[in-house]
Amino acid sequence: MYDGNDDIPDTQELRLVVLGLDTAEKTVLDIIAHKGKQKRVNHNMLVFLAADDLQTEGLKSEVRSYLAWKKLEADPEKCNIDAKQLRDVKRTIERLEPEVDGVIMRTWNCVIVPHAEKKNEVDDVELIMLKLKESDDVTAEIVRCLKNADCLSDKWGADSMTMTLEEIVWSKNESVSVKTLWEYVCVFCYMPRLTGREAIYVGVSDGVAEGKFGLAESEEDGKYSGLRFRERVNVRDTDILVRKDIAERQLESERVDSALTEEKVSEQEHEGQEISAQAVTPEVIRNCHVYGEVDVKSFKRSVNNLYEDVISCIDMEVKGAKFTITFDIDVEASEGMDRDMIEAIRRNCEARDFRIDFGR
Repeated sequence: MYDGNDDIPDTQELRLVVLGLDTAEKTVLDIIAHKGKQKRVNHNMLVFLAADDLQTEGLKSEVRSYLAWKKLEADPEKCNIDAKQLRDVKRTIERLEPEVDGVIMRTWNCVIVPHAEKKNEVDDVELIMLKLKESDDVTAEIVRCLKNADCLSDKWGADSMTMTLEEIVWSKNESVSVKTLWEYVCVFCYMPRLTGREAIYVGVSDGVAEGKFGLAESEEDGKYSGLRFRERVNVRDTDILVRKDIAERQLESERVDSALTEEKVSEQEHEGQEISAQAVTPEVIRNCHVYGEVDVKSFKRSVNNLYEDVISCIDMEVKGAKFTITFDIDVEASEGMDRDMIEAIRRNCEARDFRIDFGR
């Protein structure tokens, strides 16, 4: 029951304030705006239960009658009530109690909800009046009435959340934390009234899965860590909602960077494989050319050694080796050669299929 606006806590929990009889609209607006002498912060966390003026007189009459009978019960001797009359008094009180309860329920049948159209203006709050139906469970009836009038919800839909973000966040900022968004819900009467912050989690998870915005774990210098988009997520207060175009741009940049990195790594691995192959694959030698000079006096011995140490070794170890042996003999005779010698040498060379040239 309302007993001055200082008595009503200013928290992020939805609270029902039961107003006294004949509470003026001005008083309700003052409760929304202030907590005692301080400005109230969580304006959107208050809902009021008020009495119907048309039922007030009937309530007062029933209560006066009930209190009179309770007075007789409390002091029968002073009221000169004997035992039989006292029993009648008690029976009357038992009959009146549920009737009084019913009158009270029928009298406090108005729910008052603060609402605002103009953004960020608490002074422009208007009061919406809702009528309750008779019910044995008043709390359940209040919740039903608020939900039917779209004045309370246990889930903030992704479409509605996206529209709100576009109106109050995305035009000025590219991101907002879940915690800050919940604070907006508690403070501003133009925001949806939710049963608790869990109602935001559902909408955020749906919005991310549907690609309406992204969700990141943290932000530093415009770079969002743990950014998720178009996937089902678990939501925490510390998470950050990221505008759709910003999320798409960063994820595309990360995809390109990842592709370039993979390509670079692939090239490096390929180069490494080539270097490794070159290192372990022995070079195939297909030709060799043996040459040198020997003194004529040791020619025969040198030729024999060359045959044993080189030609024979290659012939035995290398399959299919083919040899071409070429003799190149240069003779310098400073005193000259006579004709008979020249003819003899020519015949001997021709007989052995060697060519010979003579010069001056």
